[in-house]
Amino acid sequence: MIVGGGYAGVTLARALDDAFDVVLLERRDQFYHNVGAMRGYADASFFERLLIPYDRLLRRGRVVQDEAVLAEGGGVRGLVGRYEGDIVVVASGSRHRMPFKSLFTEAGAFLREAGRLSAELAEAESVEVCGDGPVAVELAGEIRWRYPKKAVTLVVKGERLLTGAGNPRLGERAAGQLREMGVRVAYGGVGTGAGLRIAGYGAEFSVPCLGAAGRVAVDDRFRVVGREGVFAIGDAADCGEPALTFLARRQALHLAGQFLGKKAGYGRAGRVPMSVPLGPERGVTQLPLPGLPVAGSWVTARLKGRRLFVAENRERMGYSG
Repeated sequence: MIVGGGYAGVTLARALDDAFDVVLLERRDQFYHNVGAMRGYADASFFERLLIPYDRLLRRGRVVQDEAVLAEGGGVRGLVGRYEGDIVVVASGSRHRMPFKSLFTEAGAFLREAGRLSAELAEAESVEVCGDGPVAVELAGEIRWRYPKKAVTLVVKGERLLTGAGNPRLGERAAGQLREMGVRVAYGGVGTGAGLRIAGYGAEFSVPCLGAAGRVAVDDRFRVVGREGVFAIGDAADCGEPALTFLARRQALHLAGQFLGKKAGYGRAGRVPMSVPLGPERGVTQLPLPGLPVAGSWVTARLKGRRLFVAENRERMGYSG
């Protein structure tokens, strides 16, 4: 029994589909590849590529649309029904503002609201994006790329960008590229009073079905502390790793191997990469090599910026790229 059909949940479900009777419980009717959300915000037509039905994900198992209320050993209680399972894995992810995460259960409602936000952006003469993390930095770059004549300001509360990166050079080079693109980077939280102000921060980590206000503590086998028969991975799990998509997939594959008798304890990721496109052809990437070197636009565009892993995620869901 898997709670959550985001990156961690679908990866685990697919990896276990041949060996177990898998039930994936997900509140939304379609998977949302939110890695591409910033480009969708700047170009609403891109959002439709980011929504992928669950109907081809599993061959033997099934995906049930319901929202988990309580996860415990032996099963999960949802808003609609009760679902039994010898093993329960919570992969419920995190929340963020629209359209960086979907707040809707139905794809059509999401597209309508996301389209409204994109139209609001298109009509604005000037824009302020607030935040210093990857979402805000990437969005500022995408807006400037899509609307090269629009006045764009990135409002940063502190004095650095991308403070979660291991190498401060990542933020420095991102700031330099944004300035070259014509984006004003305003440190100290002082903006310009632009016509449209977008909050690029606000990720929330909680696991309501486990009664947790933050990420839940797990051991090195992803067992939830104090919950017999319940595991957690991805953004739901406090396992000492940041909440990044590729780490959620890595955790899911490890847990699948563990259930299949192939692996035991989990080794925390050491050097963590971070790639921040600023439109399809520019951006910066922290490479997982000694010293965490920072690469520029050429590497970033080919690694992530041009495609944003859209085709890869569609293929994982059983659809052609």
